[in-house]
Amino acid sequence: MQWNVIISKSIEDQNEDLGIFNWNFKGSNTCLGLNTLVSAKIKDREWALRVNSSLVHGVEDGSEVWAQEIFLIPKTNERQSYSGETKIFYSKSLQTIGDQIGLIELVNNEIKEGMWDLRANPLSFSIHNREPCWHIRLHRISQDEEE
Repeated sequence: MQWNVIISKSIEDQNEDLGIFNWNFKGSNTCLGLNTLVSAKIKDREWALRVNSSLVHGVEDGSEVWAQEIFLIPKTNERQSYSGETKIFYSKSLQTIGDQIGLIELVNNEIKEGMWDLRANPLSFSIHNREPCWHIRLHRISQDEEE
């Protein structure tokens, strides 16, 4: 499984062209909204929205943003068994910025290693110690062989 988050500064597309007369045309300064970005990503049916997720409002690299979780649809659907252990993974940002590893990269690294997996807990945002904090709870995959 691969997890991703679509990020935008607005829910709907916004034209950021400024001037005395604001003509109705799409300029090069159009900011694509979350609706457009998510629809474009899931259109090819390789990516899908997580069933229990909703859009999240938070701060990314100093700007207010809207975020929506998506996941790459697996080619095969393996049933996972979970150990009952959970852990909250968190980061100041969703994307890797400089040497600060973003939550997207952190979560995907954990999933690739095969020890942790997404389950029913959605992405969340809060302020922790006066810093932005994106977080999600992952579930440990049981390493016991089923007989």
